[in-house]
Amino acid sequence: MSKDLLSVLQINKGGKFQVVFDGSKIQVTRKNSKQVVMTADPVDGIYWLRTPQRSTNAATHNGAIDLRTRMGHASLDALRKMMATGMIKEANAPLSSTEPSVCRGCQHGKMFQKPFPTNRDKCHYGVFELLQFDICGPI
Repeated sequence: MSKDLLSVLQINKGGKFQVVFDGSKIQVTRKNSKQVVMTADPVDGIYWLRTPQRSTNAATHNGAIDLRTRMGHASLDALRKMMATGMIKEANAPLSSTEPSVCRGCQHGKMFQKPFPTNRDKCHYGVFELLQFDICGPI
């Protein structure tokens, strides 16, 4: 799941699902077949969804960029070796050259700002040719 909270109003507005509050649990069912899709149990006054860990992993797209981000922005060669030796389990990310090889975070990290241009029209004054005074004093 990509969100931390579920909105009962939004689930009911969609028209496909129905949220049923039973005294000890909440069930989300399909409206047409009444099949239970999710259940939630109260823990310390908050309802927690019971979902298997695999369901959240299966819903995510495991692209090369996502895999690089999860592995600390490792190089594609290092990721290929890790997948070949079985160090990364259940990763089916295609590590081809068709995807961009640098993720957005790495792109921002490699950016730098060029130095400001120097002012070539700046007048050069000799000693005591230009004097500046603070006539107001401290305020």
